[in-house]
Amino acid sequence: MNKIHMIIKLMKVYKPTIIILIVLSLISILWANSTINKRTENKIYTETDSIPVNKVGLLLGTSKFLRNGKLNQYFENRISATVQLYKAGKIKNIVISGDNSKKSYNEPEDMKNELIKRGIPETQIYLDFAGFRTYDSVYRMKEIFGQDKFTIISQEFHNQRAVYIANALKLDAIGFNAKDVNAYNGFKTKIREKFARVKVFIDLIFDKKPKFLGEKIIINDSDLYEWEDLNLQSLTDTSVVEKVGKPLKEKTISIQKIKDLHPLYRPLVRFIPKGLDSVAIKEYYWEKPPYLMYVWFVMEKKVWVAIDGIKYNPESVEF
Repeated sequence: MNKIHMIIKLMKVYKPTIIILIVLSLISILWANSTINKRTENKIYTETDSIPVNKVGLLLGTSKFLRNGKLNQYFENRISATVQLYKAGKIKNIVISGDNSKKSYNEPEDMKNELIKRGIPETQIYLDFAGFRTYDSVYRMKEIFGQDKFTIISQEFHNQRAVYIANALKLDAIGFNAKDVNAYNGFKTKIREKFARVKVFIDLIFDKKPKFLGEKIIINDSDLYEWEDLNLQSLTDTSVVEKVGKPLKEKTISIQKIKDLHPLYRPLVRFIPKGLDSVAIKEYYWEKPPYLMYVWFVMEKKVWVAIDGIKYNPESVEF
């Protein structure tokens, strides 16, 4: 009883201070939340059709299973979003950043295994085992992986914070939203998120560094579209053949075949007039790694360009 009376007495003495601290905390939470939302609203995407292409995607880690043994829907939905983005040709390589502080707990490895099961080549996946916090994951993209432009993959509330951190660190990042979980299952996470957003500004003010940095990990240059050293603004048959070292090939392909192809090519169908049963394709092969550039024509009009699986605006590629 004496302890209880002492606590009550102290609360009465420090009541004004406690009230001030509570008010300041609430103001900080509201301000941090509003600032992050506003600064990132034009950099968060939910559809693959509208999101720009980036060479690298940063998949933010989470545990595969909940404490009750059930599959974590945050995990499942992030995996699905990453596969969707990759198969749409909007990212080429994937860095998985998560916690591996214990031998029995390995977020990056679990996510990697799941991506491979769903058809993502292992050669396109890079692991960051020291992504203990979102801040660390974003910071290490530049310092360890040498990337200053990338797409972050997580749920919207998480993407907003991660993209804000990246932009504050002078990195050009956008976010692709995985499906969220229902309100009941995500309640605790959303509460933690409010405080995490305040922590972002504390980290930035004090120029916080990740817990670990370590040796740099090079993402293979050949994975980063060596086609970029071609000038797409003045691309001609001659310049491509000189670069590629093989003659130009042409063929036709049926509309049904396009629909059956990799999802990357399906958007072409909307360019094709009704009644047309095939389109012409020009193919360029590069001798180095087995890279390929497709240029699709409909009624002799260039409508779609894909270089090693990455779609380019056809108006920017001149022949």
